Amino acid sequence: MRKEDVTSTSDIRNISKPVALGIWEEGYPKHRWAFYDKPVCGKCRKYFESKYLTKEMRCKADTIFAWIYDDNDVFHSPISSDSEDDDCQPAIDELDQSIFTDNFNIRKKFLQDTGFDGRITKTFSYANLQPRSQCNFRCQSRKILSHVLNILSAKEADIIWKDYMNDEYEDYIDENNFDTTMTAINTALTNADHYSIKRQILGIVAADFPSGVLRAHLPSVNSYQIKAARKHAYSKGRGAPVNTKREPVQRYNEQQVGHFLEFVVSPCVTTDIPFGKKTLKLTTGKTLEVVNTIRNTISTRIIQQYHSYCHETTNGEFKPLSDSSLYAILEGCSASTRKSMSGIDNYAANGSTAFDNLKKICDEFAIFHVPVDTIVQLQKALQQCRNYIKIDYKTHVSTSSTIADHCSTFGLSDESVHDWNETCDHAHTDRCEDCLLIDNTFSQIEWILKENKEILEDIRIRYLSLFNRHVNSIQEWKKHQLRAVHQDAARDAALDSLNENSVRKSILD
Repeated sequence: MRKEDVTSTSDIRNISKPVALGIWEEGYPKHRWAFYDKPVCGKCRKYFESKYLTKEMRCKADTIFAWIYDDNDVFHSPISSDSEDDDCQPAIDELDQSIFTDNFNIRKKFLQDTGFDGRITKTFSYANLQPRSQCNFRCQSRKILSHVLNILSAKEADIIWKDYMNDEYEDYIDENNFDTTMTAINTALTNADHYSIKRQILGIVAADFPSGVLRAHLPSVNSYQIKAARKHAYSKGRGAPVNTKREPVQRYNEQQVGHFLEFVVSPCVTTDIPFGKKTLKLTTGKTLEVVNTIRNTISTRIIQQYHSYCHETTNGEFKPLSDSSLYAILEGCSASTRKSMSGIDNYAANGSTAFDNLKKICDEFAIFHVPVDTIVQLQKALQQCRNYIKIDYKTHVSTSSTIADHCSTFGLSDESVHDWNETCDHAHTDRCEDCLLIDNTFSQIEWILKENKEILEDIRIRYLSLFNRHVNSIQEWKKHQLRAVHQDAARDAALDSLNENSVRKSILD
């Protein structure tokens, strides 16, 4: 046959008479191909049917195969030889003898002769068929069996089939006690006032009988109740009590929640306000009044910063909650989000405004033929530097750090005043990538302002003056963040030293 891979057996059919005759004639006399009623895949069958399934070939095949199945007709094939080397010429009577003795063909012809007009096919492996093909094969077999029963019983196949199915149940149905038992179970199910009791009773017999038998003798139950009772019987045991207590699914533990809340209430994320209150509603319905707080950034930035904090402090060993759970916790915790710097922190407001002004200066670089890629890169770097000083920088500050910009002991010491000077017990040999990004970005902007030939001298002086002013505001903001971390640590230490008889007093200007 054609050399093509057969990837599925669901489309396998037998070769028809016209197609088999066409294949035989194409190979004659070199080959003696006899493929009638042989299995063939769908691709090959469609290929040969398009080639040989013609009206002329149908008539020819009917004539030849009618002679083949006629036992009273004898055909003498002429023998001719084109050369002395030829032994014989293949004739029609030398076709594969299987077409004469195939029991399937005999039964197929019997069904057709008795008036069966459905499909008659066979399969070499029912288990390898696709589910849809198996369903079709069962339907076909049921029709054939019904046809045979009608022949044997004068068209009373339905009655015989029903009696046959009833005989199948006799192996496990004791007619003497079965009806009495089912009646008692049905009465118990009817009197039960809770689904758990019904499931417990039904689980005694649900695993032993088919659903059709149970529904016939227990009209008060449905298919779902039978399936639930079987599942309960298999998992818990026959007649075992049903556990009606609902167990909540715990998707996170208290350690993960506490770790995140400790980070959220830290000074680098949340700022306390000495006035105002907010309400916090619990799942139990109870309402609590809590002190009003302000978050320094939006929820997305808090979660990103928290993941970085977990990775840096635990080396990836601590597994935080999923982002959806973290968002739910932030939504449940009552707090305000800082949306404006004005009136809250002058250093932060001036520094944030300075970054905006530097972005505007970068936009004006396009007038002086600075490449667009350079402008976009500078603006992205400025935004990254702004986010770092606003949020991440405070988490990097400590009293003992090998990075000079992160060491509060080194940054707050004044060499000229002995009382405000402290020597570090470590060397500052490391550099921070984010701090280096700030310095490199400022240096690149300054280089463009000084070296670009398109900028007039008076405009260059004005730009450099604005640039230095903005850089100074940003540096002051960074210094203020360093002092704020140190002051928050001192405040926390003072609060920790208070006892139950102490009072904290806040004075507002």
